[in-house]
Amino acid sequence: MRSPVTPGSRKNQEGSVIIIVMIFAFVLTMIGVGLFFLLNSSNASVALERKDVKAFNVAEAGVDSAMVELRSGWPREAGADPTVPLVYVDPAEFRALYDEKEFPDPTHDQFIQAITYDDTSDNPTSVPANRVYWDSNQNKMMWVDSEALVDNARHRILVKVQRLTMPVQIPDMALAASYAGGNAHGLNVEVDPDYTGSIPDGGAEVRYIGKAPDMNAGVNPGANIDVVADAGFDFSQYVPDSLIGVLMQLAKDAGSYFDDSNTHAEVAAYLCNETTGPGSMVYYKTDVGGELEFAGAKSDMGTPELPLVFVVDARGASGTTTVDLRGNGDFHGVLIVLGNVVLRGTSRQPTGCVLCEGSVENKGGPSVRYNGDYIRKLNDMYTLSVAMVPNSWEEYTIAK
Repeated sequence: MRSPVTPGSRKNQEGSVIIIVMIFAFVLTMIGVGLFFLLNSSNASVALERKDVKAFNVAEAGVDSAMVELRSGWPREAGADPTVPLVYVDPAEFRALYDEKEFPDPTHDQFIQAITYDDTSDNPTSVPANRVYWDSNQNKMMWVDSEALVDNARHRILVKVQRLTMPVQIPDMALAASYAGGNAHGLNVEVDPDYTGSIPDGGAEVRYIGKAPDMNAGVNPGANIDVVADAGFDFSQYVPDSLIGVLMQLAKDAGSYFDDSNTHAEVAAYLCNETTGPGSMVYYKTDVGGELEFAGAKSDMGTPELPLVFVVDARGASGTTTVDLRGNGDFHGVLIVLGNVVLRGTSRQPTGCVLCEGSVENKGGPSVRYNGDYIRKLNDMYTLSVAMVPNSWEEYTIAK
């Protein structure tokens, strides 16, 4: 027999239903609020991640641009101001490559800062005072430090890079020639009095067969000059065809290759020009030969800071070819002649190294002066490429 339903019990049941409905409504509201904040947080995370990715992409592009700058001008010597980077990415030029809506400017600081400095014991670093902006240890390695700030998302990439050079291997010696000598005193060969660098063990070498029959005396060596008279002298052991080929190609690439369509005055003007001459690779190919006089203005050919290489290739010429670097001023660099060289009283002072397939004859002219720094600079001057050092890549997301 069922108990009768009283009015009071019905009211209790209705109240319980209301409470249950309110609990469900509260739970659903909390779930909705939670989903709302979760979606907002997810969207914010996606936006932040997108900013970080943009900053990373810009920083990575900064690394690539800095490597291009290093390839075109590796900092082999210190600059006038040691606090100013020698190789860097121009922020204004770099900024122009990116759409400002897609890659907004930061509210503070600059869009990109990509610089390079040496891999000394204090580097890499964020302390500018500890940075050395040139290859001071001469190991052909530098740090690239690229930091991008895109819409206030900051990313920094550090990577060590290595310089790969063209295989130019000019021998470290004072003179190589089949014959050398000259008038009553012969040919003086000495160390450049301004040279303070190292000298090969035993002295800077002079290698030749001896004096030619029409010369009164052979080589007259100064201090730290080692003369070796070698009856089996072979010029190709010191200047192989492979080296000549490399030098010719470098000159062609640089626009400093000349031939018989150019006058000697044009070649001399290029060598003596203070803009084109220093640090250049000049190659002159002649099939005419004869007496080649390169007489320039009253200025040096090359400089102590930027020596040059001058190659005269007369292998295709008939008869005897003789080169005379005539004019006031000195010759700083390496002179390579596939022919003969004459040094007269009006000739320039050849400082660095002379490599001659034929004879070097002194006719009242200057001495040949050895400078090993010139040779080393020229061997190290031509950058083939700049490559990243494996396992040196570091990247950081930096707080605003």
